[in-house]
Amino acid sequence: MRIVEPISALLVDDNAINLRIFKLYCEKRNIPYACAVDGNEAVAQYKAHLQTQPLNLIFMDMQMPNCDGIEATKQIREIEHSCGRHAAVIFMITGQDSPKDKAQSKQAGADEFFVKPTSLKTLDQGIAQYFEPVAQRDIPVG
Repeated sequence: MRIVEPISALLVDDNAINLRIFKLYCEKRNIPYACAVDGNEAVAQYKAHLQTQPLNLIFMDMQMPNCDGIEATKQIREIEHSCGRHAAVIFMITGQDSPKDKAQSKQAGADEFFVKPTSLKTLDQGIAQYFEPVAQRDIPVG
């Protein structure tokens, strides 16, 4: 089932250039976003937004200091489970293309596994798999 609510993203990467690319991607598509530079910050941002504007799309870097993307994904999935919240779509995005990394990513609860450099078209296609296009959403008029 595809998500009908508007997209609100969490961008997680310890590399400033990658984070900037993700920000520009979201800005060009009018997607509101929050940012984090490691897994601990990602989990904190996710929790902080639960009461205001829940984050339903996460671009998660896999290898980061302090808390990696695998651990952060597990923690976010635990929060969702304990709150009874539907799962955010998590794209694990990494420079490592190994079967082990892909398996760990899926085990942690990531929905997709993308290898850097990830094209904008790939991100668009990934989002289209999980979210209804804006034009098809039930938006009240008047």
